[in-house]
Amino acid sequence: MKLEKIRQNYPEFFTTAEAKKVGVSPQLLKHYLTKGLIERASHGVYRFPSDYGFDLENLIHETLKAVPQGIISHKTALKLYGLTDKAPPNIDLTVPDKNVPKRKLENVKLHPVVQRMMRQGIQTVRKIRVTTVERTLVDLLRTGEPLSFVIETFREAQAKNLKPSLAKIRKLGTALHAKAKTELFLEAIL
Repeated sequence: MKLEKIRQNYPEFFTTAEAKKVGVSPQLLKHYLTKGLIERASHGVYRFPSDYGFDLENLIHETLKAVPQGIISHKTALKLYGLTDKAPPNIDLTVPDKNVPKRKLENVKLHPVVQRMMRQGIQTVRKIRVTTVERTLVDLLRTGEPLSFVIETFREAQAKNLKPSLAKIRKLGTALHAKAKTELFLEAIL
């Protein structure tokens, strides 16, 4: 059965294009959808009902299938690093300003940045591209989070031995056009 071929190749999520690669047409996908054999995760992204769940990492993987150029950032990055207990209301996704998805994505907050900023302060955590702790702190400052919240988050990162670098924060603050806010932050913690 073609559906099993999809499951073998793409056990979590799969796109319309990936289904087509294993011989499943969009019409057959629609048939599987109406029969309840698959579920629509978002536009052009599907999953099997047994894979359904609300854990954050699955939602992140689902979102990144729909927006592969995106990088997890802001409060969603904090959750991945274990720097907050709260599940973010939206998945924060930094995207290149020249390639912002035109369709509205449910429960996703897009943060467009110029292309050269996309490459700075990025790492992989559990197979997810995410902003570094330093970049996350600078992004939070850039987008207007209260200074007290960013300081508290920095202290939590230190307590969890994530070792955020003040030099990297200063450098990223300058590169990401948040020098004034970053300097204010650095003065407050020193």
